[in-house]
Parts: sequence; structure tokens; C-alpha cells
Amino acid sequence: MNASAGRVLLVEDDPDHAELVTRAMGEAAPGLDVRRVSDGETALRELGGLVASPAEPVLVMLDLRLPGMDGSEVLARIRADSRTRELPVVLLTTAEPSDPPHAFGDPYTRRVVKPIDGGSFRNLIVEVIGGWLGEAGGRRAPRPPDPDPPSHSR
Repeated sequence: MNASAGRVLLVEDDPDHAELVTRAMGEAAPGLDVRRVSDGETALRELGGLVASPAEPVLVMLDLRLPGMDGSEVLARIRADSRTRELPVVLLTTAEPSDPPHAFGDPYTRRVVKPIDGGSFRNLIVEVIGGWLGEAGGRRAPRPPDPDPPSHSR
């Protein structure tokens, strides 16, 4: 992947998790433009500016547990806006896979459970980003691939 791979809007309030995700995305797609924000309100403002420009994000990596507006509300607003309705979103959570999935039946959204082990989480992000961006060729993809093992997906 080169710099033309596109952009990712990373919405993550935990600086350690953000660093881990950013590093893993860099391994999966060198040259990918990753923009990080730490709350839902800022994410929606940033996303509005990005979709207005020709270099719109390839995907949104969205933590569900955010201060203020939580990730499920951010996702609902993304899906309610005709400009972002089909934008691929990967939900990042520490919740157990048995928790309610918040927003599924939506072919553009995938949930990834953050493993406690940083190495496992890095490998999972590399797999999801590498597969998704590789298939999309830097364009929007219909949805990210299911990560393996299945316990990490919806």
C-alpha cells in the first residue's frame, strides 16, 4: 500500500490504544493517512470536513466507549447522514463478544474486540486493515473482512 491508500479517521480516547492501532495500521498499509480524534463530537466535525474533500476517508476506526457522545451515537449519526451512510466503520471495543452488538444488520460496520494482549490486538488490526484496504485498492470497500478467529467479530 502506498500513500494513495487513503485516510482513516481513528476515534480513540485512550492514548495507548491509539498508538497501538496507529502502529498496526502503519504496518498493514504504509503511507496511510491516519487522523486521530479523542471524542465523538470532534469525530463528526472532522468527518464532515473529510467527506467534503476529494480525499475522503477509506474507513473510520471508532472506539465505542468514548467520553461525552459514545461510539454507538457517533455511528448512528454517521449512518443517518447520506454522505457517510455507506462509509466503512470498524468499531473498537473492550466489551465481550456476548455484549449487544449496538449496530448490526449494516453491511458497512464491523466490531473488533480489543484483546488484552497487545500483540494479539496488533495482529488483528493488521489483518483487518490489510485485508480491507488490499481488497478496496484504496477505495471504499463494502465491509471489512471478518477477522480470524471468529470470536473477534460480531
